[in-house]
Amino acid sequence: MSDEAGSQSPNMLTIGENTAAAQLAKRESQLATLRAKYNIPPSVIMRVPEIGKKVSEPDEDELGFFDEALTAGCRFPLSREIR
Repeated sequence: MSDEAGSQSPNMLTIGENTAAAQLAKRESQLATLRAKYNIPPSVIMRVPEIGKKVSEPDEDELGFFDEALTAGCRFPLSREIR
C-alpha cells in the first residue's frame, strides 16, 4: 500500500501546481525575473494579459510589450519616439 501512496504523490503535486494561485505565483515570478534582468524600474507597471486578451491588443492607457523586445535591446525609460 505504501507504494501506491508514494506513486500518487506526484499526481497530487501536479494538480496543485495547476491551480489559479500557483499559476499566478509563477507569472509574478517570471515578471520579477524580467524586471531584475533588464533593470525595469518599479514605476513601470508590468502584467500578463488576462485570459482571452492579447499583448498585441493593449487597453487604451497601456503599451503592449513582448519580452523579445527586451532581448533585442529595448530598455527603459522608453525614448520619446516610442512613447
